[in-house]
Amino acid sequence: MKSTITFAFFLFSTALYAQDEEPCKLLLQNGLYRTYQMAKTGNFQKDLKMYFSSEQFKKDFRDNKWGSSLSVITDAVPIELGVNASDSKMNEFQNSIRNSTSLTINQSFYDYAYTNIPDIEIAKTYMECIDKSRKFGFKLNASVSDKEVLFIVSYYKEIESDPMPKVVRFEIRGAYNITKSFNMGDLLKNQTSITCDRDPNKDLILVLETDRGVASYKVPADPTGFNKDLPVGTIITSYLNWTEFQVATNNNLNNPIGNIWTAKFSKWAPADGREVPNSAFQRIANQTKLPDLRGLFVRGLNQFDQDQSTIVAGERKDPDTRVRGSYQADLVGAHSHGWTGHSGNGNPSRALDYIPTDPTGREDAYVRKPEKGYSESGIGSESRPKNIAVYYYIRIN
Repeated sequence: MKSTITFAFFLFSTALYAQDEEPCKLLLQNGLYRTYQMAKTGNFQKDLKMYFSSEQFKKDFRDNKWGSSLSVITDAVPIELGVNASDSKMNEFQNSIRNSTSLTINQSFYDYAYTNIPDIEIAKTYMECIDKSRKFGFKLNASVSDKEVLFIVSYYKEIESDPMPKVVRFEIRGAYNITKSFNMGDLLKNQTSITCDRDPNKDLILVLETDRGVASYKVPADPTGFNKDLPVGTIITSYLNWTEFQVATNNNLNNPIGNIWTAKFSKWAPADGREVPNSAFQRIANQTKLPDLRGLFVRGLNQFDQDQSTIVAGERKDPDTRVRGSYQADLVGAHSHGWTGHSGNGNPSRALDYIPTDPTGREDAYVRKPEKGYSESGIGSESRPKNIAVYYYIRIN
């Protein structure tokens, strides 16, 4: 059974965290809408209130999609829904939500909520966003291997005289052999280390609740399926057009403003020569423009690395010196055609391509006939092998 998780909606100040975290919250809200199939009107708190009042929430809570317990504060009145709540308790909870006039949430809600989102990429991107934006409060880093995880929990005071956080609750779901340097009720140090073993096939979730906020971290299970072992720069062919491909790959899942393609957040792009600023592709390949593969075949370069001494030779070698992404136009290689006309023995009767100039038939008395035009063969404007039309896509994040 899952440990009790409390989601608190507080009416007091959110001073523990910087205002720069608003884009991070928008990112996580987008994940919550998808995870819990919430209706979207543009007002997250209103939409959350409608969801908590719905039959869908009742089903999700029974299925433990919100952890095991939910506590909220509306109109300054705390209400709680426990893991084994009866139908009457559920109805009481939902009626309180429906009848409330205000519902304010703070950063603690997000720090709890993201650990329960099954969308791994949303959770990871949110966590990275929070770590970069916080000027004070908790920051977490994790060193992850196939078998172990080392967490470093840091706390930065807003005011030097502030006390350090006191541990209220601690758990790591999906871990074993946990080692930590604190107990319940202890004050944390500026930096605290936690180690544990992990199962790479399961998500691992750290939740450290204190009287000064929540520190949480999600280590996703190792990727499987389509996104496994497909690094940035990978080019694939697909039968799906751009609209279909984006749906099939959840391509824009990490975009905080919705299901819109952007170079910064989307995973894939058409290999059509477009600019992709602020993408991982730009950072790794050191260029912003993608290769344009429309209407083209692809060809392997002669050499993978300039430091390698071996280079392909023989008929497979590209005669031109090229770099990745360089375009090569079509070309007909140099060649000759043999001529099967006059045999050269001077016999005018066999000189089908010559005109004699002396009636006596002297061998040197003839001239070449005017050259005849050759008839064209083939159709169309290009030479090509048999092929089938597909689309090229390239991984950019």
